[in-house]
Amino acid sequence: MADNHNSVNGIREYCKRSHAAFEYVPIRYDDLRIDQDVLEDALSKSEARKHKLFAFPAQSNVSGVQHHLSWIKKAQAKGWDVLLDAAAYAPSSKLDLSEVNPNFVSISFYKIFGYPTGLGCLLMHKDSFELLEKKWFAGGTVTLASVMAPHHYLAGNHERFENGTINYLDIPALSIGIDYINQIGIERIHERVVSLSTYLFERLTKLTHANHVKKLKLFGPQDRNHVGGTLIMTFLTENGVVIPFEEVEQKANNEMISLRSGCFCNPGIDEVNNCLTMQELSQYFTSRTTGDYYDMIATLKKMRGAIRVSVGLATTQHDLDRFIDFVKQF
Repeated sequence: MADNHNSVNGIREYCKRSHAAFEYVPIRYDDLRIDQDVLEDALSKSEARKHKLFAFPAQSNVSGVQHHLSWIKKAQAKGWDVLLDAAAYAPSSKLDLSEVNPNFVSISFYKIFGYPTGLGCLLMHKDSFELLEKKWFAGGTVTLASVMAPHHYLAGNHERFENGTINYLDIPALSIGIDYINQIGIERIHERVVSLSTYLFERLTKLTHANHVKKLKLFGPQDRNHVGGTLIMTFLTENGVVIPFEEVEQKANNEMISLRSGCFCNPGIDEVNNCLTMQELSQYFTSRTTGDYYDMIATLKKMRGAIRVSVGLATTQHDLDRFIDFVKQF
């Protein structure tokens, strides 16, 4: 999907190297949700292929849109294996793997309870384990390897994918973090995040300049149903001109407010929000060997990036009121 994190986008490079095909299903500009008819068509037209992987986020890491988990079963019925990116979803929503059965699920622990960083997890259905082909080996990923006879046997379990020494000093912290979340209750966390994000969204949408021009453009669904705790926005002048996100972030830093700015490792949403076309992007990338979004802005004369505000387990209403007062200053 065009709403994938770059960690998922990068899988296409393996695909290209193997001379396989890949395709993005677009998202709609008005609400940043998937067009269900387009997705249905994309899942249906590759029935002849033997190995097919459908990768999508349970929740967008940028807009907070929660894409419907029913697509897992629908895709599998059409012969697809499913990779569910739950990194943004798991911190404040219950993912019951007895009800939904993706082949693979990726999660990030620090996003759930803040510590330790650097530890992620790929859950995989045991029936799908042998689908993953490892084309090299290192350290403890093998049971046996030879130099004189250039052969090796990969480990028969998850260890075949754990290159080098894993972070064994931090791993015990995971059980403490999971116990902490269980004591609070994920449903309770979910209700609080929904309540806080709704509170913030409703108040930000009402902020206007003296001439009644809105101070913010808030992207994504306006109904806030099935949306997590992130809001993406651009700040506007009284003439409706976008204020560069660097300027907003610097002012926020001065107020001791932490924001996320830029493209958020999700170029698909940023390209949609800033109305970039495939022709413009292709022309830019084929005209040079290196670049960044500052160079792209100067070349295409179109804005890149936005501001993202996130609420979570540690957020209070006072935090949100501070941010609302911050926006009023512009």
